[in-house]
Amino acid sequence: MDGDLKLFLEGMEHRLREYIDERTDKLREYIDERTHEAESRLREYIDERTHDAETRIVRAFGAYQETAAVRFRKIEADVSNINASTTQQMDAFQSKLLELETRIINLERPQG
Repeated sequence: MDGDLKLFLEGMEHRLREYIDERTDKLREYIDERTHEAESRLREYIDERTHDAETRIVRAFGAYQETAAVRFRKIEADVSNINASTTQQMDAFQSKLLELETRIINLERPQG
């Protein structure tokens, strides 16, 4: 009976090991599938959030660009006005200088 019991127990142990190995393999497959699914969902979530953030940044820069363009046009207009004003003042100065030179020349001429 001891030999029969030993054979029976060895067979039981073998079947139990096979059953445990099979269940372990199935559990690993299940965990791998769930991990892959979680990674996919996480990647999708990160991609969506990244896209949303990029969109907000682009919009913010677009708004800044519009206000900056208005400011730059105003600066250009101001500079243009300053240039025109300076040109007018220089023309007036040159006219007065020419007038003074003409007077000096007329004063230096011998009158007679």
